[in-house]
Amino acid sequence: MKYIYITLITAILFCNGLFAQSCLPNGIAFTTQQQIDDFAVNYPGCTEILGDIIIDGQSSGSITSLSGLSQLTTINGNLKMWNNVALPSLTGLDNLTYVGGYLWIAGIDALTDLTGLDKLTSIPLLVSLTALENVTSFNGDIWIWNNDALTSLVGLGNLDLTGIFELRITSNPNLSICALPNICNYLTYFGYSTIADNATNCNSAQEILDICITPIINSDILSEVSIFPNPNTGLFEITGIAEGDYSILNTAGQIIQRGQLSSNLSLDISTAPQGVYFMSIRVGKRVLVKRIVKI
Repeated sequence: MKYIYITLITAILFCNGLFAQSCLPNGIAFTTQQQIDDFAVNYPGCTEILGDIIIDGQSSGSITSLSGLSQLTTINGNLKMWNNVALPSLTGLDNLTYVGGYLWIAGIDALTDLTGLDKLTSIPLLVSLTALENVTSFNGDIWIWNNDALTSLVGLGNLDLTGIFELRITSNPNLSICALPNICNYLTYFGYSTIADNATNCNSAQEILDICITPIINSDILSEVSIFPNPNTGLFEITGIAEGDYSILNTAGQIIQRGQLSSNLSLDISTAPQGVYFMSIRVGKRVLVKRIVKI
């Protein structure tokens, strides 16, 4: 059975073995496939990185495999992976159990699942899940637990939850955005959940369901909502809806704009940095989240 725990744990839960070797107190950056392939030769026996790991393909498509990092079990700093447009999976991180800092995953366009992070159980400094927006499948349990800074589950919106065994969302005191369509669908039709001790709107399964689109599979008036153009330079139009409220959030879950919807509403976020944003559209108790790419 597979598990993904997104959680704050102050103690290291796994012993890395009597002969585990720590290295690289200043961390290491990989920008080419050859650097990853040579890691085991250059650092034999190194299983614990004391500093950060940065895996930056620089949007060149040069990094296609992480198999050269398979000896790693612990990263005491941050794990940052971005601009790896040709990387199809995280296989190679299969033995990684602990990341002591931030886990950042961005710009990995080919990534569709979390295979390779199956043993990862502790990510202390999680702020946002939006880096996981391309992930579509996971089989096992999902625990989102004890993350003080987390405000939104936006980023898990594309994840198919029908194959998981339990959804546990507990002790996230600032988490208030949970009513994503896939979570609503799971709570309504499928599996077991434990949801408690979060902020308002995420404090129980029933509280989430109270603001979900109903029925989930046929989202009636929200089914025609579209954003055009998308991607865009920050100027775009919302069509298919003439009433309700909207909020636009950045990848940290911060609201950068909010307002009232009207027919064929034109919006401007051109002053915001380039990147991915999320529009939460609410009509009564119905909620829809749409992804915006600003270029």
